[in-house]
Order: sequence, then C-alpha cells, then structure tokens
Amino acid sequence: MHYYKFEIATWHLHTSHLSLIEEAVYWRLINFYYDTETPIPQETQSVIRRLRLGEYSDIVASILIEFFVLQDDGWHQKHCDIKILEYHDTAIRNKNNGKNGGRPKKSNDLPDEKTQSVISGLPKITLTINQEPLNSNTPPTPKGVPCRFEEFWETWPKGERKQDKVKCAQKWKRNELDLVADKILSDIAVKRQTEKWQSGFIEAPLVYLNGKRWEDGVEPGHSGSGGSSDWTGRAI
Repeated sequence: MHYYKFEIATWHLHTSHLSLIEEAVYWRLINFYYDTETPIPQETQSVIRRLRLGEYSDIVASILIEFFVLQDDGWHQKHCDIKILEYHDTAIRNKNNGKNGGRPKKSNDLPDEKTQSVISGLPKITLTINQEPLNSNTPPTPKGVPCRFEEFWETWPKGERKQDKVKCAQKWKRNELDLVADKILSDIAVKRQTEKWQSGFIEAPLVYLNGKRWEDGVEPGHSGSGGSSDWTGRAI
C-alpha cells in the first residue's frame, strides 16, 4: 500500500497521551506497516535501523506493547490489518470489474429500463424497480435504489424504531453508500452481538445513516464476540 485513509480525529483520540517523540515513533511504525503490508518483526533491530530509531529503541518497545499484539509472525496492528485486507479486496473487485467491461452502470444512467443487473461477486441478481410493497407496513423502495440497500434494511434488527425506509433509501442512494456497503453490513453484524443492541437500545436506521455510525465502531464496554478496531489495535 502506498496510501491509506487517515482519520485525524480517531488518531488524536488514541494518541493524545503520547509525547511528541512517542507519537512520531508510532507514526513511523504505522507507515512501515502499510508500506510493507506485513507485521513488525519480533526481532525489531532491523526495523529500528531502517526507520532510524536507534536512539529511541525503548520507546519503540513501549509503543509495540501498547498498540500492537505479538503473534507468531510478528507484532500485529488490527486496524492496519483490516485496512490492508480492504485494500486488497477492492483491488481484486476492480480487477474483476475490468475483466467484465467496467463497473455496472448506475440506475440513473438507465431511466427507461425496468430492471437493473448488479454485480457484487455473487450470482447475478436482478432488482425490480417500482416493486409493489409486500404488505401495508412496508413502503415501496424508491425508483433506482441500489439493491444493496435492501441488504441493509433486512440486516437491521426489527423493532419500533425500524422506520423511515423511504428516507433511508433516498439517503443511501444520494450518498452512494453501495461503495461502503460491506463495511456497513459488517458493522451492523458486529453491533447486533453487543449487549446494548441485544437489550433493545438501538437507534433508528436513519439516525445511523445520517451519523455515519459505521465509522464509529463499537462503544467501549459493549463489544461482542467480534468487532472492528481502533488505532490502539484493540477490538472496540
């Protein structure tokens, strides 16, 4: 990886207790991690020499203990591991799309068609536009809504706050959330395992979309068996 998304607020939240030198050391280790796409070796001397951190070997050790997890193949940083996997998944998906002639056209490019074919790495799926609601309590999906919105709506837990489907669908289409659908669905799956959600303390789906809550991760103290991670490398 030669570039990555840097979340400034998240970084400051988890490094505000570090000194300027400690933060700089951590920054160099993170950049090395992304550049090599490998964990920090257990034998750190080669990395320390390469990053010119010979004077700060003690700081390197403390940063590794606080923000990384030692495994058989080296020091892992969970946030970096997730981003590297997402990077490769996107590269593979783009390569496959290229072989198939490029990305599927958006529905607004095909105003006269009644159906839209969607390629998502699964068998070909056809979304019918202007489909009648299944029952009186299910509003119709607005014209042109990408099919992955329906995955989001079906994944969301049932309850009295599961409402405003039409507004949610419009929000989904307007912000092109198909591009981050995998991340959203994964985040919901994790949060459904938390004590908070299982106890019924679930926000409305429109609030979730408006606040981009999939970028927040799981609140400390409410994690389930899985979860996303933050810059500390610990599951949240």
